[in-house]
Order: sequence, then C-alpha cells, then structure tokens
Amino acid sequence: MWKGTPQGRSAVETAMLDAAAKEVGMPVCDYIGGRASDRVEWAAYLFYKFADENRQGEIANGAALDPESFVKQAEEFVERYGFEALKIKGGFFEPDVDIEKFRLLRKRFPKQDCYEIRIDPNAVWTIETSIRVAKAIEEYEP
Repeated sequence: MWKGTPQGRSAVETAMLDAAAKEVGMPVCDYIGGRASDRVEWAAYLFYKFADENRQGEIANGAALDPESFVKQAEEFVERYGFEALKIKGGFFEPDVDIEKFRLLRKRFPKQDCYEIRIDPNAVWTIETSIRVAKAIEEYEP
C-alpha cells in the first residue's frame, strides 16, 4: 500500500512509465495510448503583480493590480512574444473581477483574430461560482 503523497506517487509513476517506454523504444505518449495533439500552444500567463522596479523580471515589468493594467500586461506579452493564447490567473480577487478581466481582454484581443483566452482559478471557486463565471463570459465569445 502506498503511504506517500499523490505528488510522490505521480513522480514514481512517471519515472516508471518513462523507463518502460524506453525499454520498448517508444515515446511515453505513445506507450500510454498516443498523442493528444501534435502541437501544444503556449499561453501568456497573466497574473496580478507589483511592478518590477529593477526591470530585471519578465517582459511585463509594470504593475498589474486591476483589470486595465492586466490588459497592458497581456499587450506586452503579445507584442514581444507573439502569444495568441492568454491565460488569466484567476481566483485571487472576487470572480466578478475575473469576468471584467476576461471582458477587457476579449475586447482588446478578439476571437476572430485567433486569440484564445483561458481562466485558471486554481480550484478556489465552487462549482456554482465556476458555472456562473462560465455563463457570464459566454456573452463575450462570438
């Protein structure tokens, strides 16, 4: 019986799958059933933060403490790196703030221009809140 944490179990399981796949000369993804996709889109990871006064951090050095400055952060990532997928770090403030971030981001980065926007509240929302947010942002998806 396993007495460790799920993270520990996952690490051991991953190492064992890697070893087994190498033994038969296959990539792990093929060993466990095949690729889900041939390409994984990178997303700009947008989150609330204070300004990097030394300008030695990531490209978006300015503060992002409200929905408007959050959009500015996204603009910097898109301009510098060409991201077409944006991931909102949600769940820190009230869900309505995340809905406003989504609304402003969708206005600035339209879906018809191929921009994808995701929200990741790190499981801090209840199911009811998640459904409410999903329904609220539907109106901004063409």
